[in-house]
Amino acid sequence: MGNVGRVLAIIGAAVGIAGVLLGLVIPIIFSWYHVDLDLGVYGTGELFLTGLGTTISDPSSTLEDEIAILVLVGGIMVLAGAGLCIVSAATEIKPLGIIGGILMIVGPTMLIVDLLLVGSDFAKSVDDVLEFLEYAVGGSYNILFGTWSEYGYFMDWGINFIGFSIPIAGGILGLIGGATT
Repeated sequence: MGNVGRVLAIIGAAVGIAGVLLGLVIPIIFSWYHVDLDLGVYGTGELFLTGLGTTISDPSSTLEDEIAILVLVGGIMVLAGAGLCIVSAATEIKPLGIIGGILMIVGPTMLIVDLLLVGSDFAKSVDDVLEFLEYAVGGSYNILFGTWSEYGYFMDWGINFIGFSIPIAGGILGLIGGATT
C-alpha cells in the first residue's frame, strides 16, 4: 500500500470513528435518524438514533432498548471497519482496508434497509404512525423522511443527512485507501 493509500485509510477511519462518537455528543446534528413530535396533550418528544445508542427525550419510552440494539450493530460495524482500516495502513495488508471500508459503509446502510423492509419494532412503529396519518388526514408519507403538521400538531422524522453520511464518507475513504497500492 502506498503512502497515499495509508493516509486515506487512516483519514477514513478517523472520519468514521468521529461520525459515530459525535452522534453521542451532539445527536441533533450527528444522529443517523430522528423523530420529533408535538402532539399537544398527547405528548411531545424527540428520538435520535446514533451509531452507539439512542437518545429519547421521554425516559418512559419502551422502544429505547430495542432501538439501541438495532443501531448498535451498525455503530459497531463502523468502528470495526475503522479498526481494520487502521491495521491495514499499519501492516500494508490491502484486503483489510477494503473490508474495513465496506463495513463502515454497510453499518449505517443497515438502518435504511431495516426501515424500508419494516423489520424492527421501531420501523413498525414509525410505519404504523405513517399509515395512521395516511388514513386520518390523507396523503402519502415516506418512512425515510417527512413532515406533517395540522391543527397545531407536528411531526418530523427522517434520516439525518450529516450524521448518516459521515460514516459512509469515512468508509469510502477507507475503501479507496485500502485498495490503493
